[in-house]
Formats: sequence, structure tokens, C-alpha cells
Amino acid sequence: ELPFASKEAAAEFLGLPAGDRDDLERVKAAYRRMCLRCHPDKNRGPHEAKAADAFRAVTAALHTLTTVNFDFARWSRNFTIPPMQSLEDVLLLALRGADPDEIEAMLRKRGDYRPHPEFGINLAIPWSAGGREAPTWEVPDQSEFNTTAQLGHSGAGAALVVRPGDTAGDILSRLGEDRALGASEDRPWERVGGRGFEGSGGTGAAYTAPALRPDLDATSPEAAAEADRLNDESIEAFRGKAFRRAMDLGREAARLAPGSAVYRVNASAAALKAGKPHDAARLAVEACDLDPAYSKAHLRAAQAHLAIGARGTVRKAIAEFTRALDLDPESAAAKKGRKEALLTWEADFEDEPSDDD
Repeated sequence: ELPFASKEAAAEFLGLPAGDRDDLERVKAAYRRMCLRCHPDKNRGPHEAKAADAFRAVTAALHTLTTVNFDFARWSRNFTIPPMQSLEDVLLLALRGADPDEIEAMLRKRGDYRPHPEFGINLAIPWSAGGREAPTWEVPDQSEFNTTAQLGHSGAGAALVVRPGDTAGDILSRLGEDRALGASEDRPWERVGGRGFEGSGGTGAAYTAPALRPDLDATSPEAAAEADRLNDESIEAFRGKAFRRAMDLGREAARLAPGSAVYRVNASAAALKAGKPHDAARLAVEACDLDPAYSKAHLRAAQAHLAIGARGTVRKAIAEFTRALDLDPESAAAKKGRKEALLTWEADFEDEPSDDD
């Protein structure tokens, strides 16, 4: 019954062992795991009302454990369950300039349906194709993983009609610029128990790519000197928070110096900050292959795989953080990252069936 009679009762409701009640990260992980299971938007039909009650109880349990003198009566009068995103929300993220990797990771983090990667390219593949880890178009209409609301769902805003000739501005004006998207304060379960987003993308100024050296390759006489210069510029851009520029400069330095693990690690760090975790992972893995004893390469690979947020990559992140700690037992970043990866696994994937488990 609500309110919870004690912190112990709230912790028990969240499934927390007695020793974890005061561990904020484990509290958040348990809260996140239960939110993603019982959100009413993911339990449509006869069980929706019960799911809504359960969701309120889960949220009340979190506040009971984390808020001093939690006023349940006042909270319950004002609390409304924020909806999961609709496809309009996903479209708006894209129109506002969010990176496709960010959108993909957001959908993964919410446990929502993702279309087949060839959807929209191969016209034989329907919207209902896809899944969570192993997409396939050989599924019935309304895949079991299709929990993202269709266009027009009222849970997150008015219905959308896209007309021929519409520009991004036309669509944004009809949907409204002030729609809450991404990891908003209204959806804390998207940020706890693992990595989340600090923002939801933006339009910003147009990016101007730096001048590179396509006229050179690794065998060119001046390749080594140019790679060193480009790496220095990449570091300066990184310090100035120009992460996309730093990534492009760093990748060019790595191209001209195929034997340099350091350049790849630097470029990987920039790619991660630029919201390109797949690029970051590829560069870091290349660095690990070049120098298996380079602890920072394993750390970057771990951070990138964790940022991707898929079941397989989170598992790789745990292994890479562990390897980084084997090589550098005092690394605070590796210790923190490994704990975060373990919590993400526990919150997002531990209970999911897998063919390789």
C-alpha cells in the first residue's frame, strides 16, 4: 500500500537487497529496470491500469529512498506519468539535428522497437520488421518488439501529417518547437542505471570540415610530419570543445599514421564526445590491436561500447574495462566505468533471454 511505511518497505518493493538500500546507483538501476517494465505505454490493453498503478508505486519508492521527508500526499496529487516517446518525437529529434547514433541509442536505452536497418531503402521491408538485437523482416505485422507508438499516438502530442513538399521547418511548426524530447527531466528512468543523454540534439551552427590532406597517404614522405601536426590540431580542437573538428582531424592523423595507437585513442575520445560511439569504438579497437598493452586504448574501447548501449556492446564494455584495470589498477576512470557498465547490464539486460547465454 502507498505510501510506503518505511525505507525498508520501499527498497523491498524495488527488489533491492538489504545491503543496497544506501547505494544510490543500485537504487537508480532497480528503479530504471522496473520503470521500463511497467510503464503503461508498454502495457497497452487490459493491464494498462495496473501498469500505471505499478509505475506510480515504483516512482514513489524511489522518492521514499532518495528524498528527505518525502511528502507523498503532495507528490501524489501532482504526479502524472510522462508518456514514452511517439514516432513524432523521434522525427523531431532528427529534424532538430540529432545524430542518428544518438537517436538509435535513445531508443535502445528506452527498450523500444527499432526498425530494420534497411527499412526505407529496401521497399520490400515493412515498418513492422526489426527487433531489439537481431532484426529480421520475417516477422508478422506488429512485431513483439514494436512498443514505440505509431504516428498520431496522442500520448506525446498531436497527430502528424507529413505533406508532399514539406520542409523541416513546416513540420516543426505544426508539431511545436517546445515539445519535450530526449532525456527530459520528466523521464528520469532514461538516465539512471547506466549511461544517458545530457541533451536531445540541436540545430546549432553549420559545421565546416577542417582542411585535410587527401593528396597524401601513409607512404608519402611528409605523412609522418602531417600526421603529427593534425594530431596536435585535434588536441587543440578537443580542448576548445570542438569535438567534431577534433574527431575529423584525429581520424586523418590516424589514416596517415596507420601504426599509431595514440592517434587512434585521441580520435576515439573526440568521436565519443562528438556523439559518434560507433566510430569511437572502431578507432579504439584498432588501437588495442596495434598495442594490446595500452591501457587507455582498452579504456576508450570500453567507454565507446558502453555508449552504444546494446546488449553485446555493454558486455564488451565490461570486458574492456576489466582489461584496462588489469593494465592500470589505479585508473579511476576504468573503476568508475566498470561499475557503470555492470549497473547498465543489471538494469537493462540481465533478465533478457539470449541465445548465447
